[in-house]
Amino acid sequence: MKVETSNCMLYIHPTKKGLDEPILDELTMKVLHAVRNKTAKGVLHQDGSFSKDISTKGVHHCTACGGNIHSGSQDIMLPNGLITNTLAVHYVAKHRGELTQEDITKINTLAECADTCVPPTEEELGKGWMIDYYSSY
Repeated sequence: MKVETSNCMLYIHPTKKGLDEPILDELTMKVLHAVRNKTAKGVLHQDGSFSKDISTKGVHHCTACGGNIHSGSQDIMLPNGLITNTLAVHYVAKHRGELTQEDITKINTLAECADTCVPPTEEELGKGWMIDYYSSY
């Protein structure tokens, strides 16, 4: 599903395999911090509306990294009201060159990550199966 609305970010379909080493800079850490501090889980509809506390029967796949990179079955609402999917950290860290300027501008609206922000885990970077990862917190 490709959603084109002003209230969501990082719904991309990468065409190039992700970087071997993730980019762990300010942009990645902002997205990581926002995902960890999400305000709601639910479903983003094609018209841009968001329904809380429901799931889909599907997941997002990183189209460039192969079959083992999946999101959860829910989208997430970030503290600033933007909506994204659970592959957001993966996309910023591993597919930076394929982000749109619009996505980068939206990332820059996110709160700074505190100096004590713990780096992303392997699961947050998209290594292995992620189907139920975000439902645990």
